[in-house]
Amino acid sequence: MSYLSNDDIIKLVSEYLKESFYSYAIMLDGSWGSGKTYFIKNILIPKLKGDIKQHSIYISLYGIRKTEDISNAVFTAIAEDRIGKGKKLIPLISNSVRVLAEVVGNKIGSDTAGDTDLQKVFSPFIDFTSYFYIFDDLERCSMPINDVMGYINHFVEQNDSKVIIVANQVEIGSLDKQNNLELKYFFASQAGISWPTENNNQAIWGSNTISEKNHVVDLEEIKKRINYVFDENILYMQIKEKLIGKTIYYQPDLSIIVPMLFSKCLEIETRELDLWSSLVCDIFTEEKHFNIRTLQFSLLFFAKVTAAITPMEKNNEILKDILFAIVRVAIGHKKGNPPYVWSDNSEYGVISLKNDILSIHGYFQSFKFIHDYIYYSDYNAEHIVTVISSYSRSKESYADPTNKLKLFWQMEDDAIENEISIMFKNLEERKYKGESYRWVISLIFMLKGIDIEPIPVTKFIDMIKSNILEGESLSTMQQPAINQNSPCFLDYKECMENLVVFENEVEKTKTSDNINTIFEMASGWGEGFYDYYNRNESKILKAKEFFKHVDVERCVQRIIDSPVKELSDFLRGIGSIYNFSNLKDYFEADGENFNKLKHTLQSSKIKGKTKQYNISILNSHIDEILKRLMYNPI
Repeated sequence: MSYLSNDDIIKLVSEYLKESFYSYAIMLDGSWGSGKTYFIKNILIPKLKGDIKQHSIYISLYGIRKTEDISNAVFTAIAEDRIGKGKKLIPLISNSVRVLAEVVGNKIGSDTAGDTDLQKVFSPFIDFTSYFYIFDDLERCSMPINDVMGYINHFVEQNDSKVIIVANQVEIGSLDKQNNLELKYFFASQAGISWPTENNNQAIWGSNTISEKNHVVDLEEIKKRINYVFDENILYMQIKEKLIGKTIYYQPDLSIIVPMLFSKCLEIETRELDLWSSLVCDIFTEEKHFNIRTLQFSLLFFAKVTAAITPMEKNNEILKDILFAIVRVAIGHKKGNPPYVWSDNSEYGVISLKNDILSIHGYFQSFKFIHDYIYYSDYNAEHIVTVISSYSRSKESYADPTNKLKLFWQMEDDAIENEISIMFKNLEERKYKGESYRWVISLIFMLKGIDIEPIPVTKFIDMIKSNILEGESLSTMQQPAINQNSPCFLDYKECMENLVVFENEVEKTKTSDNINTIFEMASGWGEGFYDYYNRNESKILKAKEFFKHVDVERCVQRIIDSPVKELSDFLRGIGSIYNFSNLKDYFEADGENFNKLKHTLQSSKIKGKTKQYNISILNSHIDEILKRLMYNPI
């Protein structure tokens, strides 16, 4: 199937509208979402205005159930063109619409219109030939196809009108298939009918000669029978042969439509607009995807994301990565690709939606929040800003080895070895933050997987451990460079799991040392306890233990020695920290120390009525915490 350019289509339509040799309609046929309507309204009609004398009348057939509705739409559009949109229509319209519907409706299916036709009904105040008519969404019309095509045929044959029908032909009759479905299933399941087979494609109605009374008909066979008998495409093709003189197969000219949509939806500089729209065209062409609605959705989502970002974070390189990722994921979703499975808690990384893991092509930078929104409509602006900020910090200059090695397959062996050495030196000098460690390690394992020597994996891991001891923290946001189906992915995963365990142990030691220094404060230790938790909440929740590290004896002694306000502040902190329902999922390890705190307080001599009152409330809190933790003392 060949496709004409926009200019060729405009030329062909212009010649058709000027032609008067014989009457016929033309059809613009294109797939759903290909931009047919956009082309008609924004390109074709404006281009034709200076070239032809007729005015355009655009009618959408979407959901229309009877010819009177079409007549109403046609005559209203003509009246608006004649007297101006928004003005009060003349009283004659309502009666004329009724007559128009009756004239056309009564003549559908006949070869002639008799003594009365549209021009005679509305003569002399309307000349139907001074307009050309565009009937869009033919496949979405709720009328039977023979009725709507018959109606349009009267415009062409009886009134010498020029008509353009816009449709997706493969869906013609799809709506009517749902009508009287239960009767169609009943009919198609009946015995006594000789249904077509591979050797006999002619059905013999009412014959019992080859009826198989014991034959079980499955659902797929019933559907085939329904399509055979009730398929409106057969009737449609017969009417089309008479009505349609030319069929134009439409595919959007991306080089024109994409820049137009970019300038309409996005506020970006002209240089970026030209470059980005050209690259987006390449992506759509590469994917053989010409659905303009996919592009419109992508641009609107991109605009939504950029609106959440502060001006300082609007780096063009980062925005470009986000836009291209949105486009690729949106196309994949439209094609029916399953959601991409992200590793661990990764939030961004270089991924591939292709099934061929050995191919180095098809990889692109993507973000988990894009997949969450496109596949699950999950949008969290605050989280998106956090992810983009993290990505921005991890995106070093292109000269850095972590960026150069992304394209390692284009590099010579000695160049790769040199970049590995530089990458280790940067790691040693702590030029990489913890959020880059996952990417660095995955690169090392990926290079090891293709037998690049030497790859000092142990040396890199030891240096990362050293940096963790100095305060760096592994990031779970960045997607690793390795595809999950890669042969070296399991080795990488095991290494990361070991590093996470190592970091957790380091954090536990730090937590134990740091939390107990609170009790050395001369004053304010009660409030300081809660402040410490707030400052370290993410690490504490990750470690899944907190009060386990408290020195209970030191804590109780401070309660005894301190003013009641310190106890009150400490009590408020405990109540705030341990106040959610799934406590056991995070603080199960704290049960033993809370039980110890309760019994130590009970055996201690606490002076002061208000202090004893606060202790009773604290004991109640501890009982509730132990209950939620399902703690059973041994």
